[in-house]
Amino acid sequence: MTGIKEGSNSVAYWSVKNIESCVKKSIILGATLVEHVKEVGGGIKVAIVKDLWNNSIGLIEETNSYLILDNFNLFI
Repeated sequence: MTGIKEGSNSVAYWSVKNIESCVKKSIILGATLVEHVKEVGGGIKVAIVKDLWNNSIGLIEETNSYLILDNFNLFI
């Protein structure tokens, strides 16, 4: 395949309780900000960061989610 780069194929979104603090914590732990926090409608906010291995990780804050990761502990 051509045009496919490492870590640029898809984005999985993890539901978090406080997206702003998760983005800040991710950056402190070495992630790179790809897309700033933005509201996409209905009170839902999304952002994207890249981890140390260049994988894109989507973060989503929504009030009706059944799975919420408290403090985004995936980077620890």
